[in-house]
Amino acid sequence: MAAGTALTLLAFTYPALASLQGLYLTVPPSGQLRRVDVATLGVVGESEDVGLPLEANGYVMPGCVPSAVDQTGKWFFTLARPGNDSGRWHLVGMLMEDGSIRTDQVLPDIFPPSLEACDHSLETDGGWMVMVSAVVGEEVSESSHGSRLVVARFNYTFSTKKQPEILIDVDVDSIGLGGAAEYLTTSFFDIGNILFVVLEHGIASCNLTSGEVVEALKLPSKGDKLSLLPFDVTQMRTYIVLKTASGNFFLAYFSPEAPASSFEISNITVPVVDRDGSASAYLSDKREIVILSGTTLYLLSLNGTILDSSVVCGDKDSYGCPSSLHYEPFVFKALQPDKMGIVRDEKLPVVELLRQSFLCKDQDHFLRVDYDVWTTFLQKQDGFLSKETWASPEPPASGNCTLWQAIHWATRELWKSIPGDALAETDRIFVRRFGYRQKLETLPTDDGMGFNVLAVSTTSSRMVKR
Repeated sequence: MAAGTALTLLAFTYPALASLQGLYLTVPPSGQLRRVDVATLGVVGESEDVGLPLEANGYVMPGCVPSAVDQTGKWFFTLARPGNDSGRWHLVGMLMEDGSIRTDQVLPDIFPPSLEACDHSLETDGGWMVMVSAVVGEEVSESSHGSRLVVARFNYTFSTKKQPEILIDVDVDSIGLGGAAEYLTTSFFDIGNILFVVLEHGIASCNLTSGEVVEALKLPSKGDKLSLLPFDVTQMRTYIVLKTASGNFFLAYFSPEAPASSFEISNITVPVVDRDGSASAYLSDKREIVILSGTTLYLLSLNGTILDSSVVCGDKDSYGCPSSLHYEPFVFKALQPDKMGIVRDEKLPVVELLRQSFLCKDQDHFLRVDYDVWTTFLQKQDGFLSKETWASPEPPASGNCTLWQAIHWATRELWKSIPGDALAETDRIFVRRFGYRQKLETLPTDDGMGFNVLAVSTTSSRMVKR
């Protein structure tokens, strides 16, 4: 690089220093954002309120609302109505760190105000996109005839105020899976940009790129009901809480790449899921499931064993219990300075430095896919602190562009503890979505050991030793 030039910071992911890991929910009717520490269920003080309730900002919350978590920006999304607006639902985004409201956008006109909040489903793509789904038309008819499946996408990549796009608008009858489901839930699968939507008799596959909607799988019995849980990238499965026609609840799953042929109902029974069947969540880093049944939150292993439980809310008839739960797996470790302002830790922080090269025309596409796939994966790992992407301000000499990426880790031990098969699977997903294998180099040497952080100078010019 020529003297006097510098790198341009293109992307920066730096989480809050305090741990945000936990189960998030909003408590009706106040709309209080609450974090539950699933590691300490049954212990007094295992939950904490985050910021002010939505009602303090003039919002009205019904007893049942959907929600979603943006694990990149760490926003919690839900639906609410301003107190002075009895009409349309608003998509409200709150910062998970302090509960502050970061965005408020009214749903498009295609979503009628007569729909209940829980007639909608919210889902994120792991990044800055929020999908709102609903079956519209049935609220004025007793049959699915004439009703439509609608999916709108809200984009928060570079702005908090972008007009939502209508990605899906199809006749429900054309899908062949009946009308609206009793438990409307959705799950996003990044390979192929697919959103799975639960309908009355099965699961529809919505291609958010082409707008095509097809049957993904049909339930064995018309009396069955199901609720989707988030996709597990390491096991290539989407888990399901299934309510059979007999009224029992079972754990089921399918592979998003071949839903119909891989669909399997286990013999594992789970507690009755309350609140319209959506009050359950998957703990992706622990391979565990939480289910709210009555006022009790149950923590279960994937073999059905109840690991722990705790009463987390008031009587459901008083609207004290949430209708949906979402898990935030990221763990951020703060290194606290002593009275001299020096951080002392025998296990040194490290920086992983990468050089990525690809066709210049694909730079925006690379940044987006890298953010969705690799950054999302890394943020779930113990020890991850931040990630930066740099570019030279000088134009490239050829049609190839080079970006540098600095990934900060709390310790080398935590960095290198990531399972190799999980890394390989994430790499496979990245290459598939990006379209080809980019040139990847590790610095300073090709052994991938990175750099030790020995000292950091702060804005006060005090050197912070590691």
